[in-house]
Amino acid sequence: MRRLIPSASDPFKHPLNGQQVWTRGCWPASWVDCPASGEVALFRRRFAWPGGVLRIHLSADQRYQAFIDGEHIGRGPERGDLGQWHYESHDLDLPAGEHLLVARVWCLAEAPFAQLTQRLGWLCAAEGVAKELLNTGSAGWECRPERAWRSIERGVAWGCGSKVEVTVDQDLLDGPRGGGLGWVPVRVLGAANVRWHGREAGQRGTYQLTPATLPPQEEVVMRGARVRHISTAAIDAPVRSADHLSAETAAWQSVLDGTGRLELPPGTRRLVLLDLGHYRCAYPEVTASGTGRIRAEWSEALFTLPDGDRKSDRAAIEGLWFRGVGDTFVFTGPAGTASTLWWESGRFVRLLVESGERPLVVQGLAWRETGYPLRVEAAWASGDAGFDSSSDLMVRVLRRCAHEAFMDCPYYEQLQYIGDTRLECLAMRSLTRDHRLADKALSSFAWSLDYRGLLCSRYPSRHEQNIPTFSMLWIGMLHDVLLYGDPALVRAHLGCMRSVRETARARVGADGVVASEPGWNFVDWVPSWRDGEPPGAETGGSSVVAWLLACALMQSAELEDWAGEPALAERDRATARRIAAGCEACWDDTRSLYRDLAGASTYSEHAQVMALLSGLLPAERAARMLDRLASDPDLARTTVYFSHYLFEVAARFRRPELMLPRLSFWSGLAGQGFTTVPEAPEPSRSDCHAWGAHPLYHRLASILGIRPAAPGFTAVRIAPMLGTLEHASGTWPHPLGDIRVEVRGAHGRVTLPPGLPGTLVLAGVERAISGTLIW
Repeated sequence: MRRLIPSASDPFKHPLNGQQVWTRGCWPASWVDCPASGEVALFRRRFAWPGGVLRIHLSADQRYQAFIDGEHIGRGPERGDLGQWHYESHDLDLPAGEHLLVARVWCLAEAPFAQLTQRLGWLCAAEGVAKELLNTGSAGWECRPERAWRSIERGVAWGCGSKVEVTVDQDLLDGPRGGGLGWVPVRVLGAANVRWHGREAGQRGTYQLTPATLPPQEEVVMRGARVRHISTAAIDAPVRSADHLSAETAAWQSVLDGTGRLELPPGTRRLVLLDLGHYRCAYPEVTASGTGRIRAEWSEALFTLPDGDRKSDRAAIEGLWFRGVGDTFVFTGPAGTASTLWWESGRFVRLLVESGERPLVVQGLAWRETGYPLRVEAAWASGDAGFDSSSDLMVRVLRRCAHEAFMDCPYYEQLQYIGDTRLECLAMRSLTRDHRLADKALSSFAWSLDYRGLLCSRYPSRHEQNIPTFSMLWIGMLHDVLLYGDPALVRAHLGCMRSVRETARARVGADGVVASEPGWNFVDWVPSWRDGEPPGAETGGSSVVAWLLACALMQSAELEDWAGEPALAERDRATARRIAAGCEACWDDTRSLYRDLAGASTYSEHAQVMALLSGLLPAERAARMLDRLASDPDLARTTVYFSHYLFEVAARFRRPELMLPRLSFWSGLAGQGFTTVPEAPEPSRSDCHAWGAHPLYHRLASILGIRPAAPGFTAVRIAPMLGTLEHASGTWPHPLGDIRVEVRGAHGRVTLPPGLPGTLVLAGVERAISGTLIW
């Protein structure tokens, strides 16, 4: 039994037999729903099968779990939007006889922001002789509401959709096996379509079905969370060791370890604080019998005040307040296991356990950890043990923010933002040869292009948001794909790039001053900036925003040169030069720095960094700025996110002193109890923000200097920059094989895979590499 992954070269061809899968017009199946179902419904179809492999294609609005003969076969569909609505394909090797296919489908009224939706719907399309047996709309599917589920308040996790209360009764337990009462014929909504057919918006035909592009999400059952505190205290009281019921620890721990069970007499109430060891994204699985309630709330860390946002050591609990979000499990008698419709995230879980009129027997607590199946193929070691140890935190934060799309954070929003995702993609490309999630992210943002020539800052998302600076950074993201990824994907999105670029060019005045685009012109969480916007970003004239656009235009010019459009490339460069001339009004020759705004008294690393990365500065001015960048104490500093661009400056201009001291932020996180990288320096809202994984990329691309020398990474340039590090070694997983670099003092070794030409740069001298080079 397996879930199929479509061919990346032609998503409409089946990966096994190459046959076309309904790429024109309507599918031979229709969308169906369940009359009066509420938010969750079950669909079932009993059928006789002659034996052999059964191939089915499944989709739903919003989500489904599918079961064959009571066995779970998968979840879906992969998230997209109405124009790219995914279906999942499965091969089921079934013996001859009677079988039962069941789907649990839900459509929450308060859906996650990243979940586009119209109404509850289910779709099953089979191939071959199974079409008459299983296709929705023609086969005899039945359905019933599953009323065990009730949406509850989502709390501070505002982007993640409703939490749930689930009643564990026989009706729920029988659902995956097609049991329970109230089954009725499904209601047919309309044919499923692959291409648009001119139907009105809001009709079922507006879905454009396309195969899933990603592998199945990883699911691994984890046990062994640690009991940190048990009490009968009030739910809003701080954690105090004096309240801890230590005599009960062993019994609760045995439940967590899967070696015991715990019976709570009627009327018992306990607060049990669990530590999952590190930050996790997981479906909780609670097994119990008897009567009572178990509420499982998740938190990234505990707080220093009952109503404040400040946190201390992320592993600490004593004297701190727990505030979290989560789900409730109501047990009514029969023994059973219940989980949630969507995963939860955090490090700490607090259980509020209340037994009912009869004893509540807690038999198991486990966590089905989930995420994108990232296989780390890179390697790294250096003379900085603190930084080396932070690699685990960075890989973990990238894992926790990689699912069916990248996410800014798993706890609060679960949204894919352009600024965050560009850095996540670079980190991912440096770790693995699997670029599918990164490629999908680039395309997802292109799907969001609007009539103004702007991209949604976060997509997929039901709630549009405009961050004009992020549209500029998407051009940089496309440029990254040209170098590190598939140039064919770049060509497919040149039209989108040109729309974005032309909208941005229209804001450049004849004097080179860049007018403000309405929206949130976010750049970085600098404490002295309002809402992350540099001075002048809202009113116009910001040198930071201007240099961001100049950089985007220079990258657009390189893309146009590659695409064979030299006239468009020169026009982009001319506009970028005009912006540079306009920024002369911000130049302070005394301090050798650009002001954030003409006439202002504020200066930032951000303005200097983007000016330097534009490539438009005279060498003498660039040298002066680099010296000031390294020494001026009064600059607004780049934080976790935007330090990526500072590190790019360090690599381009061979200034390791701009990067290596900053890595101490990451080196010090474990000592503060972090197990992932936070959104920003303290006070940080989110403790798990994957834009902070970018040093995974820079350790290989900047310190060891492994960078593409041609589109599609068909050649490599290696320019090590160890600075104060005594030694460093690493492996970049290239499609042709591993690129291995080891440097120790004045000596080193480079090994390239067969077929990859390279150049080694040492002290400004270039040497050709083929195979292995030792110096």
